[in-house]
Amino acid sequence: MKIGFVGSMGLPPKYGGFETCVDHITELLSPKHELYVFSVDPDGAKYKNNIFTPKIAFQTKIPAIDRILRELLPLLFCIIHKIRIIHVHGPLLTAPLWKLLRFKIIMSTDGIEWERLSYSRLTRIGTKLGYRIGTLFSDFVTYDSKVAYKEYVRIFGRNGPIVPYGPMRSCNIGHNHILPANLKNNEYLLFVGRIVPEKGVYQLVSAFNKIENRGLKLVILGNDVFDGSFINKLKSIASKSVIFLPARFDCSYETITKGAFAVVKPSIQESEGLNPSLIEAMVWNGSIIASEVAQNIEGLGKFGYKFDPNNEDNLVKILQYCIDNPIEIGKKKSETQNWAKNNYRWDKSVLIIEDLYRQLF
Repeated sequence: MKIGFVGSMGLPPKYGGFETCVDHITELLSPKHELYVFSVDPDGAKYKNNIFTPKIAFQTKIPAIDRILRELLPLLFCIIHKIRIIHVHGPLLTAPLWKLLRFKIIMSTDGIEWERLSYSRLTRIGTKLGYRIGTLFSDFVTYDSKVAYKEYVRIFGRNGPIVPYGPMRSCNIGHNHILPANLKNNEYLLFVGRIVPEKGVYQLVSAFNKIENRGLKLVILGNDVFDGSFINKLKSIASKSVIFLPARFDCSYETITKGAFAVVKPSIQESEGLNPSLIEAMVWNGSIIASEVAQNIEGLGKFGYKFDPNNEDNLVKILQYCIDNPIEIGKKKSETQNWAKNNYRWDKSVLIIEDLYRQLF
């Protein structure tokens, strides 16, 4: 069957969790289906076997307008090419128009996205409206976590299956891998994610400045997705032991994650879904220090070292404890990794999604 993927920035996956999700879903589905991933910056018309990446042109750099374009331009393409099933990642303001034209819609959500601190008030209003309309008109709605599911049922009254993410595909890197920026194995803490306030990265840098780090560095791996002012604010308070690296979506991302002493997930808001980088940190590294927000608690289960997201002193205490007890930290790695590998698998998630497609076909 023909399926169109709408709403994300498309392929190749170099923006965030939605794009990584689409990449893995389409790769596993491509032997059986003809897939069209509408993309902002595709490498070519055809991405991989049976995966096509029509380019969404006319990007204005105005988020609200660009979002509408990422919905309307695919609509025209789908009409012309007779694609009747679409899988939307994120809100869908134009859902009534798609349904009027008799399209079948699956919507995949991204946590409580409209509450993100980094969004303007207008963006938050538009995002929530897009989810309200999308959940009303979609044939199926999927959730990446129990936390998100409960909130959408409470707010919009919409049930749907929970389809968790898996990790990025491994490059099967050995222990003798080369690290960038003169980093050394087990001698740095790692943060991975967008450089935005809700990720808690400011609190992490501030807390790191207060610990006796015993030679450890802190690596901030990610991009400021807005105007650069927030990352400049971080750099203004960061010590010389804090290293800023741009986001990576290739094998070097896995290399950096595997080489870390521990990965820190300091989110201060429950607006996100179950973050893919948390899953990758569990699978590739196994030593996790995370804030006690709902999505981290759900994602980690009984594993990891947790701290109060509203208490920087508590974060300092947990960081110091982990640094002072490296043997204990190391012993728990393999158990965490094995649990994550068994619980977060793309092959299982794709079976759920493919069953939804079949029900719509």
